[in-house]
Amino acid sequence: MSNRQNSILKLKKGVSNVLQSQAAFESFSVIVGELLKNSVDAKATKISVKFDLVSLLVQVADNGTGISLKDFQFVGKQHYTSKFNDEGIREQYGYRGGALHSLSSISKVTIVSKHESDDENYITVLNSSEKSSDVKIFESFERNGGLFGIVPLKHHGTVVTSTSIFAKLPLRRNYLLSVPHYKVVEDIKRLALTVLLKHPGIVLDISQINHEKDCIDKVVHFSMKSLDSDTSRGEVYAGIIRNIYGSAVLPNYKTLKASNNEYTLEGIVGTRAIKTQNHQYLFSDGLPVVIPEDSKRLINRLFRNANFGGKLNELSTTYESPSKRGAGAMAYPVYLINVMHSRNELDVKKFFEEVLEIVLSNFLISEGYQINSHSYGGRAISASPYSSPTKRKLSGRVEKKFTTRQAYPLKQLANASTPEYDSCSETHGAKWNMSRCSSEEPLSELKLPNESFRIGQHRVIRQIDEKFILIVVDRNNEAGNDPFLTIIDQHACDERIRVERLLRNFIAQVFDNDVNLSLRLAEPLSFEVSSAEIRMFDQFEENFNTFGIHFKICDNSSLIVTHLPHVLALKLDNSADFIESSLLHHLYQLERGEKKPIFKAKSGNLISGVMNLPTAIVEAFNSRACRSSVMFGEHLSHERMVDMVEQLSRCELPFQCAHGRPSIVPLARLG
Repeated sequence: MSNRQNSILKLKKGVSNVLQSQAAFESFSVIVGELLKNSVDAKATKISVKFDLVSLLVQVADNGTGISLKDFQFVGKQHYTSKFNDEGIREQYGYRGGALHSLSSISKVTIVSKHESDDENYITVLNSSEKSSDVKIFESFERNGGLFGIVPLKHHGTVVTSTSIFAKLPLRRNYLLSVPHYKVVEDIKRLALTVLLKHPGIVLDISQINHEKDCIDKVVHFSMKSLDSDTSRGEVYAGIIRNIYGSAVLPNYKTLKASNNEYTLEGIVGTRAIKTQNHQYLFSDGLPVVIPEDSKRLINRLFRNANFGGKLNELSTTYESPSKRGAGAMAYPVYLINVMHSRNELDVKKFFEEVLEIVLSNFLISEGYQINSHSYGGRAISASPYSSPTKRKLSGRVEKKFTTRQAYPLKQLANASTPEYDSCSETHGAKWNMSRCSSEEPLSELKLPNESFRIGQHRVIRQIDEKFILIVVDRNNEAGNDPFLTIIDQHACDERIRVERLLRNFIAQVFDNDVNLSLRLAEPLSFEVSSAEIRMFDQFEENFNTFGIHFKICDNSSLIVTHLPHVLALKLDNSADFIESSLLHHLYQLERGEKKPIFKAKSGNLISGVMNLPTAIVEAFNSRACRSSVMFGEHLSHERMVDMVEQLSRCELPFQCAHGRPSIVPLARLG
């Protein structure tokens, strides 16, 4: 008989500690952040962070007050903290006394420290099995060939090294190892920004071990040596962003200041748009605040309607319709706002709607932008089907989605009378009574399988106005299914045929090892990018190479494009900015998972391949197909029309042109 009397038992303390620690440290960057904040709380003015994302190791060294010998016995114990003053009021970050305790439950923590009142350096080791080891006098410590070595501290400070993170929890460890390195680095940078905004006087160095190049990469090196009493908050904010992310993110900026009875606002806003909204920051009394998506959209819409960063918007929107545009297809403002207020908690939505929108509207007006809440700035329409395609801009907001029945130019033909078609000389003797679609089967619900347009399933009647092809679809002669009259846009039809042919050929070349897609540029294209973008380009370099795009990273601040596929190289003659915008657009789509980094195309399925091609390549082929297709006003023989309809039936997307306009419209049932 079992000695267990109860079916519900209390977990062992070690198990519960591990479970709590998993919740506390959901990512590697959180571990780094907690150790960084501990150093800030120790009144450090210099902090050095080293980390290794391959072995999951982090070390933080500072010149703070250090840990005295008498306090070492309490280090790592739960709910022990030095962050309370004499009145018991919490100060700074780590007032709960849980960081080192939780970290020691999921890793081995080595602490070396020297307090200003002690003559010696002392060391202790914390881990889940040995909660508190003996405190010893420290002499030297080496790890990873000296990269994480520790020498005795001369004055005061602390060095914390965390190793074997989640070693006893392989699933969690494998998850941490699977996160792309550039994402972890960006999270660490954001933590650094939040710390430096409140403590800009700190000298902060953050380094990453680069195993591929066998060196140490600088992630952050921040030191505002010129910081003095005359330095404005705007200069501090700009200096932090530029130092962490590079000047490409914030080449120029304007300072914001405003106040009312409830809020005092100070911050900066960049005068140049960028391709990501990752650099939009809000702080409440120096502490970071998560911006709700609705509030972000409110401000981004304000800037977009004013056509802020017009060139980026125009370049992006020429190759995507609004319904298909993702976040990476837009241009966004950079801003950092710090709000001081007397409330217990900042009402972010109210602040954005009642304060920030007005302040930023005034900023845009001061910069010469026109604020119009009903404008939809910068969106270009794709080329028209006439012989000289032109691009136009919409001045009004698009209120409804484009639909076949409402917007197609030949809607009136659906009401055409019978005699008009009875008199047609090209009906081959066929006559029908035409009727509008009954309520049981509206035209919008008629099923048009691709096979309907193959030989034997339809009849080409004639060309109308040298713009459209009129056909009758027999609907497979099924009982009770009357044939119906359908009209095809001749330009859209030919454009769809040509663009699918071009895309199939390109995808076939991608998978053909004997084909070299790359065209060396006579003059390499160079443009400045942020440090975050540099890391992403490095992460996704193989994906770009797949499509014939080759580049070199220079000084961790610029990208030099040396090769492009022929279809994009042609664009370079007209606009180098277009190439820059196109590459950044694809980069951010990869980063958000909208495109797959490893290019694959299912056999016989064009769509699966096109979905993961760079958008600029797809749109370049769309443009080429448009300009070489049959135009409005071009006469077509009966044989040519039959051939075009047959080829259209073999397309994967026969019902729309390359730019998304409908190519086929059902008009009426024929009784």
